[in-house]
Amino acid sequence: MISGYTQNGFTDSAINLFKHMQILEIRPNLVTLTSILSACAQLGAITLGKWIHELVIKEEANSLFENMKEKNVVSWNAMISGYGLHGKGDKALNLFAEMLNTGISPTGVTFLSLLYSCCHSGLISEGDRIFRFMETDDSIEPGQEHYACMVDLHGRAGKLEQALEFIKQMPVEPGPGVWGALLGACMTHNNKNLAIVASDKLFELDPGNIGHLVLLSNIYSTDQSYQEAAKVREIARKKKLKKDTRLHIN
Repeated sequence: MISGYTQNGFTDSAINLFKHMQILEIRPNLVTLTSILSACAQLGAITLGKWIHELVIKEEANSLFENMKEKNVVSWNAMISGYGLHGKGDKALNLFAEMLNTGISPTGVTFLSLLYSCCHSGLISEGDRIFRFMETDDSIEPGQEHYACMVDLHGRAGKLEQALEFIKQMPVEPGPGVWGALLGACMTHNNKNLAIVASDKLFELDPGNIGHLVLLSNIYSTDQSYQEAAKVREIARKKKLKKDTRLHIN
């Protein structure tokens, strides 16, 4: 049933049935785990991260993957994502090389998983190489999430000017995710000047979102620019933006 749900795109039903198996304390076999691994990949990054983590810890997903008789692109993507989520970028890249050697064509999800892996492992040159490889693939066009991941890749390493230059050279108009990645990096490295640039762009693209104002205010406060931080809070009040209770403005 889980396999049938997964193959026909009913991933939520597959996940719910797997949860029910756990409640009943029914131990999953190889077929079950193979199917649920595919379902995880189809559900997207957030759900995938949670379930891959559980599979790696509880069910030894790597061993499962190696013993699969037939591996499709979903299976490869799931394992690449799993390595990335655990900071094992080198293993993700090695697995990608194996995937290409088998003749399986990568998808946009494959490249996003690889960029994420490089980002969280500090593999800047490798991430650049993967992105260039992606750009030469006529069947795949980089999306906003890929561009945002590249900005995050350089931003986490403190290469904020390079991240900004990358944004300027984008062939498409950068969206909120791209500028948000730059703003987040500015917060990490306390770069007030670039934070203002990113925040202005975000306010143009998403004026109703208070999140970027929160980050900008925090950057000002960290830099002891308390008057500027107060001005940002005043902007939020004048715009009557509703503050998310999970966010904190210093």
